[in-house]
Amino acid sequence: MTPVKKLGSGIHISAERAIPILLLVLASFLKTFAVVLFDTGASVLFLETFSGARIPEMIICTAVLVFLLCLLMFYSKEKSTKVPVYALISAGIISLLLYAFASKMASDFSIFLLMTWKDCFRLIAEASFWIVAFRFGVFKDSPKTFIAVIISQAFTVFFAAGFIHMAAETGDAYSLILWSCFFIFSTALVVDALIANGNAAILQHFTFTKKKIQRSGKDSNQKKLQFYFYMLSGMLFFAGAFFDYYFLTSSVETIGEEAPTLINMFSNVYGIMAALLIVCIFLALYSKVSAFNLLYFIPIGMLMAAGGGHFGLFGLIITAKAFVNLVTLQTKESVLQVMPQAISARMYFRANIIRKLFIEPSFLLLAGLILFWMERSPFEINYIYTLIGLAVLTLALITLLRQTYIRMILTSLRSYLWRGGRLLITGKRMHKYLKNTLQSQNSDQTIYALRVLEDSIHPAFSGELRKALKHPNEKVRLFALEKVETLHFCSAANEVVFCAEKDQSPVIRCTALRVMCRLGDAETREKAVEFISTPDIQEGALVGLLAVGREGVFVAIDKVSALANSFNPEDRIVAARVLGDAQNPAFYHPLINLLQDEDIEVCREALIAAGKLLNPRLLPSVMYSFRSPELREDAVTTLLQYREAAFPEIKKALNSTDNPVQFRILLAKMLGRIKTPAAEEFLFEHISIPDRRVRFNILKSLVLLKYKAVGKHINTVRLGLYDEIEWATSLLAALEKFEQNKDENIKASLANLMRAVKNEIEYAKERILLLLAILQPSRMITRLMNNYGLSTEEERKESARIVDKILSGELRTLCLPLFQEASTTQKLMKLRPHFYPPVLSLLGYVHDILKSPPGEATDWTRASAVYILGCIGDKTSIDLLADLLRDNDPIIRETSVWALGWLLPTPEAARLVAQNLDDPSAPVARMARFVVDGTGKSPF
Repeated sequence: MTPVKKLGSGIHISAERAIPILLLVLASFLKTFAVVLFDTGASVLFLETFSGARIPEMIICTAVLVFLLCLLMFYSKEKSTKVPVYALISAGIISLLLYAFASKMASDFSIFLLMTWKDCFRLIAEASFWIVAFRFGVFKDSPKTFIAVIISQAFTVFFAAGFIHMAAETGDAYSLILWSCFFIFSTALVVDALIANGNAAILQHFTFTKKKIQRSGKDSNQKKLQFYFYMLSGMLFFAGAFFDYYFLTSSVETIGEEAPTLINMFSNVYGIMAALLIVCIFLALYSKVSAFNLLYFIPIGMLMAAGGGHFGLFGLIITAKAFVNLVTLQTKESVLQVMPQAISARMYFRANIIRKLFIEPSFLLLAGLILFWMERSPFEINYIYTLIGLAVLTLALITLLRQTYIRMILTSLRSYLWRGGRLLITGKRMHKYLKNTLQSQNSDQTIYALRVLEDSIHPAFSGELRKALKHPNEKVRLFALEKVETLHFCSAANEVVFCAEKDQSPVIRCTALRVMCRLGDAETREKAVEFISTPDIQEGALVGLLAVGREGVFVAIDKVSALANSFNPEDRIVAARVLGDAQNPAFYHPLINLLQDEDIEVCREALIAAGKLLNPRLLPSVMYSFRSPELREDAVTTLLQYREAAFPEIKKALNSTDNPVQFRILLAKMLGRIKTPAAEEFLFEHISIPDRRVRFNILKSLVLLKYKAVGKHINTVRLGLYDEIEWATSLLAALEKFEQNKDENIKASLANLMRAVKNEIEYAKERILLLLAILQPSRMITRLMNNYGLSTEEERKESARIVDKILSGELRTLCLPLFQEASTTQKLMKLRPHFYPPVLSLLGYVHDILKSPPGEATDWTRASAVYILGCIGDKTSIDLLADLLRDNDPIIRETSVWALGWLLPTPEAARLVAQNLDDPSAPVARMARFVVDGTGKSPF
């Protein structure tokens, strides 16, 4: 029996990919519906009320309102990612208020306001939609999505035309306004969901600086393009205002002021526009027409309107309106947005800001003023000839801009000066250049041309990508395969299978197998199973089968398990790489053992794989990797991929004194690279961690993140300040006692301990500055702490000035003595009344340092204290030294072994230090052997 393949089988679209696309298409539908209905309702009410009068005044007011609106939009664009949502909601609220005002009051002024607001409503709706669509990466690596949106808009215009036609039966234009408000609010809800479910971060930040734009050499094309760009953008608004004036007045003169007739006329306009749009999309898909060429529809429409007025053919004027609407709503803005990229990326932002803020409102205002004068002019003016003249001028500007643009783009492409971005592919010369480049034997040229087509969201890109899979150059085929996989081009499945089976390059076949499994159906994946045992290409088949997790997956799992348990490290590396490249979190278990492999390279590859899988069950093994210094940087990179998901395991490691302090310090620094509110809160939770070395790095990470304590967190910071000052005060008390020592026998060793205690105090002062920066953020503190520390006299004086300047009250009284230039006794006199440090003997202060909790003092300070005990010859400290033999810091264990060997007879010392003969630290074990039998070498 011949198997029958059901329609749609083998097609799998993840929710992560599908939801943003569906939301985008829905938002496009609702937005277009809202714009069409509002345009029709407002225009009909205006014509019905004013009978073709007050049009110039309306245009003048619209120009002023558009300027103010663009100014507001540019001001608020970076305030929040939800700005487009807020803009849509605001547009709906204003429209609803105007609707209520117009329907209840029924005054001419309210209708005038409604008509004036019409262009602003369209501007907000279009700008909000396209900003969200492009900035949140919906079109990133997905040109088909862009085409789907345009097609959805075409059918939406058809539906809207039918909806308007039904409204013509009742003649109620107010209902169209009300429905448009409903659709714009619905658009806002969908756009909000799109922002929440977008599958990519913001791609571009719009900036506007006064920095002069640099031009290269004597090239005048940049100046020409910039001039024609501004002139054309202004002329389109200027000529559009004249066309709208002519259309509105002709409508009233020809069909009258009855609302049903006017509504039906707009239904015809949008019906014709939808038909034209579908034709244009069909031509664009076959590369017969570009978006830029559609600008020619404006002068053509103006000439058609002039001809319709001359010969009394109002149907020709309606068709002309459809032509102009097509360009205005679908093409004009996108062309003008992209055009300045030919000059520079900076010009792209700057030119569009100048255009929206100054050029277009100015030309619109000028058109309104001229129309106002022409209506009241004593001379008889022929509007048909005026329209023809404007059409010719607009046609000339479009042609000049197009030719200049093509010359600039070709110069950039031929010189390899183009650095990416969307282009308008127009003109035979540009198409010929790209065609020749795509057929080049040079891989760099072909890949370059493919990237140009991709960035331009050109319809021909998918076809050229399929051709590239059969390109003679291996690099081109590899690029095409990876791009097919990224874009999920299922239409290229046959070409991919051909590469997997017939290509001469093992690298290409391996990659093709991986792509084939991801894009193909069950039958295709069963073919891939046959290649699992082929050494050169098995990796591609394994990755593809594990990634999909369907047919052949059990065979792939068995093979990966065998590789993971192989005695050959190369096989284990392959197993780790396969698991990572497959990126299927379900298949994580072999990585647990690979992360603890005896071979460093296997562990490194397993860490990379764990960063790709992001399975929380791998985190304990990832944390175990920090025990190897060679793997710490790789482990940090992996944890940065997990971000907040790794916080529970990081918390365990930070709070465990069994972990090396270097490991915990590295974690504290790593957390500062996760720039999220959750990371800031997690760091703040550990601001009082007992180990002051780790605490310092936590504080520094918070300061680098520009964290500011608020609310109840302020008290936590203040308590931290009191703790640090109290610790510094106790160190000052010990230092004062050490300075009073007169024993020459321990002078050298005590001087070493004094230096360590002074460094400990400076370390405390740095932590105090960091706490102050969290309490009261200061650029001066940040700048000072970005240095290596308070190591010079100038930096210490600067820190004292900062504390004196930013603090007041109790905190100033407590902090300032530590930073002032004064003797130890003078500082202690100011601080002793507040903290009451203990009064001990010299030996008592040494014991106090050693008995402090782990991490209270640095390892060097404690080692210096142990060394003093050995030099003093204090045998009452034997028990204390014996406890330090199990300390976490190797230098403490090593010095304690030496001290015990110095203080005790050899047999007794040997008994105590026997446990350190097998110490994991080589210096400690060597010192223990020296004490036991003298075979080691003493560094002292």
